[in-house]
Amino acid sequence: MQLNYIFMNLKKRVVFFLLFLIFISCNDINNKSTGEQLANQYCGSCHIKPEPSLAPKKVWEEGILPEMGLRLGIGDRNVVLNRMSFKQFDDLCKLGIYPEVPLIAANDWKKIVAYYSLNSPEVPLPQKTPAPLVEIDHKFTVHEILSPNSEFGVTTMVKFMPTENQIWVGNKNNELEFYDMQMKIQHKIRTPSPIVDASKEESVFLLAIGDMYPTEEKKGRLYDFNFKKNNGNNLLDSLHRPVEFKRADFNNDDFKDIVVAEFGFETGEIVLYDGHSGKKSIIYVQSGARNIILRDINTDGLMDMYILFAQGKEQVVEFINKGNGNFSTKVILEFSSINGSSYLEVKDMDKDGLEDMIITNGDNADYSMFDKYFHGVHIYKNQGQGIYKEIFFYPVYGATKTLAADFDMDGDMDMAMIAFFSSGKKPASFLYFQQQADGSFKASDLGLPFANWLVMDIGDPDADGDIDIILGNFQLSQEKSQTVKKNLQVMLIENKLL
Repeated sequence: MQLNYIFMNLKKRVVFFLLFLIFISCNDINNKSTGEQLANQYCGSCHIKPEPSLAPKKVWEEGILPEMGLRLGIGDRNVVLNRMSFKQFDDLCKLGIYPEVPLIAANDWKKIVAYYSLNSPEVPLPQKTPAPLVEIDHKFTVHEILSPNSEFGVTTMVKFMPTENQIWVGNKNNELEFYDMQMKIQHKIRTPSPIVDASKEESVFLLAIGDMYPTEEKKGRLYDFNFKKNNGNNLLDSLHRPVEFKRADFNNDDFKDIVVAEFGFETGEIVLYDGHSGKKSIIYVQSGARNIILRDINTDGLMDMYILFAQGKEQVVEFINKGNGNFSTKVILEFSSINGSSYLEVKDMDKDGLEDMIITNGDNADYSMFDKYFHGVHIYKNQGQGIYKEIFFYPVYGATKTLAADFDMDGDMDMAMIAFFSSGKKPASFLYFQQQADGSFKASDLGLPFANWLVMDIGDPDADGDIDIILGNFQLSQEKSQTVKKNLQVMLIENKLL
């Protein structure tokens, strides 16, 4: 017994000594680590580490780094109360967003700050000079909706409804308006919160965001609406700032299911609603889900998805349907946390039989608000086997959304782009990219007036065979807006090619 006691005691001391050596070794490594190594370790643990050149020194020192420090427990987290309510602050603290105890040694944090301060430019890097805008021979005519009741733009959704020969317009005033193709309002309904997405099939489905501005509160809902009874039936409630939904039969049971992108704030998720059982399931947890592209990616007869995430971890994720509500995931493209990703479009841009990805980035409303040289429209060529390579970039400050279609009906894909955060000496809030025979693009603003275009849709609602464009204006405040017509709500760019 005595020998056993001595042996066990000795064993404990050896283990303690080894742990002590490991601790000393780790501390020694950290002490010798450079600011870049520490940035890779701490910044890269959550998302791609942003390079110092992406932002000027002042933005790093006064915007990005102070916020990152608070998220690592460095600094007085109570300063966050200057920009949010006590409830939201409490919610974020409970989630561990702003920890009370530091997660990094003070000396290591100083090294990270020094790394970004010493290696960042004094002023923002210049934007690559874009190809000049040109006049393009086109067949578009423009129609406007001006609101006598709103002094500035409040549009949150524009949607062509070909089956109804209508245009549906959601707004910040919790209204959904219905216009005919002559832009005459037919009627409108009240909604629980701003409508951001809608579809009309066997029923009318409406998606209400809950709160337009960042919050952890879950006030959004998806419901079907009965026009005859003038009321709605909740399908999903307590959604976290949902921004888009898509309907498809994911489990091949002949009932259409619904997948919802909950953008959220610091948290968010992808929710699947079973169209037969009514069961709700969370299939992915990540904030920033912006839009969903439905495709049978592996041609196995089950509907898959590409989803763009645009908050923190900015990436395109592939969701492969495994059946029974299960999906495997794979990151296809990944970007810096200050990239400002804002929309994903998937189209075959070069007629090689493979669908390419168009990424629009220009979100400029977080902790690094300045003109970013890397904002604009990017085309990533599909090289097969899930590999994509950037082959086209057109710089546009504040670019928001790009949609591709053969607008001029010459057999190749053109593009229409809006830029909600447009800025610079010659701000471009709308651009039309006409593809040429050699695969290049000519860009034109079509002579349209500047506006804060937040939303856009394309389609053929008048069934004349060509593709029209519709834009929605939304102004955060009248003072900050450059919109030429302050009460401009919607602009229809009607294609008269046919």
